[in-house]
Amino acid sequence: MEEGMEALVMDDMSVKGFKVGSGIVLDYSHALLAIRELGKFHALSYAIRDQKPELLKEWISKSADSFYNSTLKNIGMKAIMDVGRVVLESYESSENRTESEVLESFLSRLPQFFELPSIGKADKYSVINHGDFQMRNMLFKYGDSSQPHHPTALCMIDWQLSRLASPALDILFFLSVCSDKNLREHHYDNLIQEYHKSFSSFLKQLGSDPNVLLPFEVLLHHLKEYGGFGLCNAMWLIPMAAQECDFSKCTNEDALLKEFPTSPQQQYVPIIRDIITDFIKYGYQL
Repeated sequence: MEEGMEALVMDDMSVKGFKVGSGIVLDYSHALLAIRELGKFHALSYAIRDQKPELLKEWISKSADSFYNSTLKNIGMKAIMDVGRVVLESYESSENRTESEVLESFLSRLPQFFELPSIGKADKYSVINHGDFQMRNMLFKYGDSSQPHHPTALCMIDWQLSRLASPALDILFFLSVCSDKNLREHHYDNLIQEYHKSFSSFLKQLGSDPNVLLPFEVLLHHLKEYGGFGLCNAMWLIPMAAQECDFSKCTNEDALLKEFPTSPQQQYVPIIRDIITDFIKYGYQL
């Protein structure tokens, strides 16, 4: 309780049966658990905002965004521009005209997606975001011997990018980085609905009304409004997640940029093209 004498208590989650998920993209059983737990996590913020607003204000006053206020965002924009040009060049002039035009417009407006007011204004729907909700930051437990490959519990780790923003940002991050076309094609609508069901159920248990604090229609609107944020994540982080990056010896921005790889075209381009096509179909603003 004394300033300057704080302690951080850590727990070994492997002893409790948790382990890092394998791969980059989640299958449906892992995605379903993850989106439900994300809904419960966001419900905590809404309950605090509703029942103890002074506590949330205190957190906000002592917190600042650690990514969008840093020079890392310049590295991110450079990496996205580089891979964006590769994806643009992959489109044939006679096909995918809509996707090509959308991507070209998106790249021309890229800086606005890296400005704090554009990534989720601090309004009544803002919550504490995880900020980096991807596979390497999820620990899974497999507690059902009859279904050994289906997770039964999830532990989120790595909170250094947490910030106050729309809950849609965490969802978009998750959908853009941790899903593939097959998962989205068969389960996109269901995952969004399951998020809100989990959110609503837990928020009711906490004593607040989800239909007042985050109506489903508002969530859908935010997903469309912040769609460009999801595409930014995909274009930057999917190539990085596919390769090992060593930041320990980076002493300047140029060195950092070199550690953010652009995957070979045959591996990377189809994934981003699928995301662009799907996001256009969902009506996301890119």
